[in-house]
Amino acid sequence: MAMQDVETPDRVREVWGDGGIRAFVSHVATYKEEAAKLKESLEERGIAAFVAHEQIDVSQEWQGEIDFALRTMHLLIAVCTPGFNESAWANQEIGFAIGSQRLPIAIRKGVDPIGLQGKYQAMSGYDKTWDEIADEILGVLSARDDFQELKVDALIRAIRVSGSFNRSRTLLQSFQTAQGLTPRQEQ
Repeated sequence: MAMQDVETPDRVREVWGDGGIRAFVSHVATYKEEAAKLKESLEERGIAAFVAHEQIDVSQEWQGEIDFALRTMHLLIAVCTPGFNESAWANQEIGFAIGSQRLPIAIRKGVDPIGLQGKYQAMSGYDKTWDEIADEILGVLSARDDFQELKVDALIRAIRVSGSFNRSRTLLQSFQTAQGLTPRQEQ
């Protein structure tokens, strides 16, 4: 394992930023702009999103970065656009997520998920903005007990970077569904 692949807190922070939920966004290259829009909407809600086309610099060893992001993610979001089901990379990413018991969330944006991910109910992305989809993803995570602490971390992160009072107020309302703060989060 190369030094850059070691899962130290600094290395995780380098890829994902500070705290919160870590979502790997699986997509095909022809829809990289859409994946970037989803990333932006997720990050406004405190969810760190890894989009390979956005985060891997030219001349950087990209396979290692993708592998590291997959190993350190909390969930995988599959943006199911035309060509997605035919992508060997997308299918491997989904297989890794399911095999390592990470939460898979598929968004139908032109095609239905197939294979291992096809057994899970997908989210409809038709006629929805990326902000609406990100809100729905946050709702899915809010309903899961295993994501409660991470959800609070995500909300704290989102409030810290919020650019407006109205956005901060909306985020604070989400705390109503949280099950309390840990001593670390109270700091």
